[in-house]
Amino acid sequence: MSRRRAFTLIELLVVIAIIAILAAILFPVFAQAKLAAKKTTDLSNLKQNMTATLIYSNDADDYLPHTNFQEDYVFAARILPYTKSKDIFKNTAVSWKQGAVQHQKADNPDFSTPPGYMLNPSDPCVGLGTSSAGGAKYYNDIYPPMDYRLNQNIFGYEKAAVGTPCRDQGRYAYYAPAPNTTSAGGAGTGVGGDGGVEGVGSGATSFTSVAKVVVWIDFPPSGKTWPGNVLTGFWGSKLGYWQDGSNAAHMDGHASYYKATRLLPNIKGDGNLMFTDTWNGGEGGSNPYGASWSGGAPHSEQNGKAYNWWGTNWASPDNQ
Repeated sequence: MSRRRAFTLIELLVVIAIIAILAAILFPVFAQAKLAAKKTTDLSNLKQNMTATLIYSNDADDYLPHTNFQEDYVFAARILPYTKSKDIFKNTAVSWKQGAVQHQKADNPDFSTPPGYMLNPSDPCVGLGTSSAGGAKYYNDIYPPMDYRLNQNIFGYEKAAVGTPCRDQGRYAYYAPAPNTTSAGGAGTGVGGDGGVEGVGSGATSFTSVAKVVVWIDFPPSGKTWPGNVLTGFWGSKLGYWQDGSNAAHMDGHASYYKATRLLPNIKGDGNLMFTDTWNGGEGGSNPYGASWSGGAPHSEQNGKAYNWWGTNWASPDNQ
């Protein structure tokens, strides 16, 4: 009579332990592989966005689309005929379906319920037509969900020309005309003012290297970007979506990944970023090379090294 041999309890426990160990080893590897794939897709999206931007500018005598301060989805809507897709304005690692930019501008509890302070596409400052979706849906029939931010030092405050609808309503618009892809051709930002350069005051911005000028960047580049520096937990605590870094697209059409400490080199003794805003808010913002920060003490560790200055006359010599 034959006997069946079964696993002993010890043998079963050993097998289970081995499987658990293998799972513990492999799951993080799978997660990293998935994250790497998303990072590559995001980089591709940014590059396509920049290509569409340059094609638009080629049809517009080298000028970039006009938009309003931090209304990045307005810019995206203007180049949408060149992208033929709203999906390339999305970062697959972002959890807000309406877009990270819309999340900041419409869902921020400091403001009213949606659409918060998003400009209606029928606003004279925008002129993109009437939305049938309405503000409750973030005007998503006209504005694509937006997970990228324009460089605020290239697209900053400057009052619209006298006689234009935007000026007549007392609003602030971006450059009038918009920046030029080869020379910048604008008077800078001057937050809340009539021109000038952020943190400098009056003055013009010119490009010294279009290959270094950042146009688009993952948004938010870190959890401390406003309103994260005011409202705890609004973004989360990580410095960037991809191993504490972000993807960025440049004026010459290429896109690259950068560590957060390269984009905003302001390191505290504990290795964390002191702040990540590129304007005079929160814990200070960045400052251009050789200029005192008009709203507070300059940060020497930034001193024209932050991504928002790269490739301009306000960058540090190694970032010109």
